[in-house]
Amino acid sequence: MESPQKHKSIGVLPKAKRTKTVNQRFKKEYTEKYPVITASRIGERHAFCTVCRLDISVAHGGIHDCTKHVGSVSHRQKATIASKSNKITSFMCQGDQYDSINAEAMFTNFVTEHNLPISVTDHAGPLFRKMFPDSDISKKYMYACSRTKKTAIIEMLGEEDDGAMTKELRSRPYSLATGWLQILIVVSFCKGEGACCNVMGHF
Repeated sequence: MESPQKHKSIGVLPKAKRTKTVNQRFKKEYTEKYPVITASRIGERHAFCTVCRLDISVAHGGIHDCTKHVGSVSHRQKATIASKSNKITSFMCQGDQYDSINAEAMFTNFVTEHNLPISVTDHAGPLFRKMFPDSDISKKYMYACSRTKKTAIIEMLGEEDDGAMTKELRSRPYSLATGWLQILIVVSFCKGEGACCNVMGHF
């Protein structure tokens, strides 16, 4: 019977050398070629797509990973939607619109001061256009000056007036006269602050 040692291999095969992997890093050239690709906050092995709002890995392919992402169906669809959308800055107030805002606030004060119905503002716009045809303010003003916007302005002005009245009552003595106008005042004593008056409502 043969010895089992004869069947054993005489030598040991050498181990295969592993290839060293070199990871790519983000470069400024990526942004120069694709403006939508910028540096990522995750690290230098990633890039950030401003259209998709997505971090992509560039460790393996570098610029080829960016090319692959920009050419993907998902990116092209989002880029098409973004090109048709208005920028948020277009909805913000520009410098020449403050005159129009001032006119809206002044006319709102006029309506509330004389106790006019808010529905009057629906007819004020066409009237201002006929009265002031050469005025840029009247054109911009009557673009959106219906009762919905007037109601919002009145609510905002009311909050400002209440705040100013409360601050005035806290700072000096005042007299209270009763009559057909009933004023509800709540006096609360705060620890370490004394008495503070809050005007809760009118009518």
